[in-house]
Amino acid sequence: MTKQKNNLNEKAMLVNLSFSFWTGKTKDSKVTNEIIVTKKSARDAGTWLTNLVSKNDLRNVESARGKVRETHYKYSLPWMDGGLRILPSAMFMKYRQEMSKVIVEHNKALAAFLREYPTIVSNAKKRLGDLLEGKHLPNANEVKRKFAIRQDILPIPAMGDFRCELSSDEADEIREKVAQSIESMTERAVTNIWEQFTTLIEKIEKTMKDPKKVFRDTLISNLSDFCELIPKMNLTNDDKLEKLRKEAIAKLAELKPIDLRESKADRKKAHKSAKEILTKMKGYGN
Repeated sequence: MTKQKNNLNEKAMLVNLSFSFWTGKTKDSKVTNEIIVTKKSARDAGTWLTNLVSKNDLRNVESARGKVRETHYKYSLPWMDGGLRILPSAMFMKYRQEMSKVIVEHNKALAAFLREYPTIVSNAKKRLGDLLEGKHLPNANEVKRKFAIRQDILPIPAMGDFRCELSSDEADEIREKVAQSIESMTERAVTNIWEQFTTLIEKIEKTMKDPKKVFRDTLISNLSDFCELIPKMNLTNDDKLEKLRKEAIAKLAELKPIDLRESKADRKKAHKSAKEILTKMKGYGN
């Protein structure tokens, strides 16, 4: 393992994001039984879920929660299965600032839902009819307690801190396996950068190939934004990645969408540049 990967614990940390939330749904065994009997179905044929509140009522909260998750994924990289991700130290301030913004947006959406909740409850009988029979709608405080966002930040283990009651040979074997695991997960994280980078270039290449294809400004701005993040996410100081990042900025990320819409020549040139960059990317991130 290279020195760069050995001191990974000094260059990055681990982050985990978790949510708790109320779906507004509840299982209804009575209705389930009625359907099974009516349809002459087996007991395991299905389960009825009653929406105590409409999907529209929780739409903004769910959308805001999605933005929190998207932001977490945008500024961190995959590490292990199960949600644990790696956050480069150089990215920490940006991650914290952007996560704070979307969490505030989530909390505002939740507060707006809670303000409307008493009205939702008062209209529940009309909306649900007999489906409300025997069911309890939690009060606003109970609902509020069901929503939470948790962020855990953990250090990456340093090999020198390894402690275990094993023989010297056994301890060395485990250290080597841990080192291999860290190297493998680091490569996975960097591969993810290549994959995201490639996807953005591919979208430009495919769009510019079709002279009549309509596109949004984000086709270029998304690449520009990602190119700004790459240096902070490049955990292994991959020279190839940095070189292609600079080329992508010079040839694609600084292009003006309006020029690409109005000039066939500019569009053709952009397509050629994207195609050339993709050719150079082959073999990376796969």
